[in-house]
Amino acid sequence: MRVLLAIEGCHARADRIRACNHTWANGTTMPPSVTIVRFAGESESPDSIFDIVLPVGDKYLDLPHKTQAIVRYALDKGYDMVWKTDDDCYNQPTKLTDREINAEYWGRENDGWGGYVSGVSYGLGRKAMEVVANSTFQSDDPGMWEDVLVGKWVRQAGIIRTLTDRVILIPKVGGHTRLNLPGLPQDFLGVGELDPKTMFDLHRLVISNKLIGSGKLSLPPRLFYPNFTR
Repeated sequence: MRVLLAIEGCHARADRIRACNHTWANGTTMPPSVTIVRFAGESESPDSIFDIVLPVGDKYLDLPHKTQAIVRYALDKGYDMVWKTDDDCYNQPTKLTDREINAEYWGRENDGWGGYVSGVSYGLGRKAMEVVANSTFQSDDPGMWEDVLVGKWVRQAGIIRTLTDRVILIPKVGGHTRLNLPGLPQDFLGVGELDPKTMFDLHRLVISNKLIGSGKLSLPPRLFYPNFTR
């Protein structure tokens, strides 16, 4: 099983890729089956931090085309799974289990738009990759929301979601992430919507083994950790 862990970024926010590189994506704890590749689209002000610049745009509206290009790259290189993550998500590749590896489409539940998984951090198996790579864009597609569009494509192909509570979205206060970091579960797969400073804060807790949360999360969607400090 070869897994492409694709960090989907953009040149305008290259600082987020650097935060990933200095924390969870620094290569020190990467399973041998997982390869990290940093992707962006084309830009008039390119940043050398990216491994691959795809032949698509690099703006938010270009995300569906960028995701499809990532999946096509993965198929061309012979990967068995794409684990696609946003550039503001802290991931733990060592926490990937057989449940995700054996799934065609896994991630955090979202029941809008007919049902899909959140784009912050999710996986596509080989069958789902083929579906995404060969899908065509339609006039009624849901705009810039690549995760909604991927969900539509795989759902129409009869692929069922495998849901996990180990991908966590954190609300923001005043535009910045504020959360009770030590309360996160130790076995999380991804924690998303982090500003670079909070990503470093979380990394220090992870490497010092100071996360104390455990068990399943039962809080409402997008309100997982209400213990904010302003």
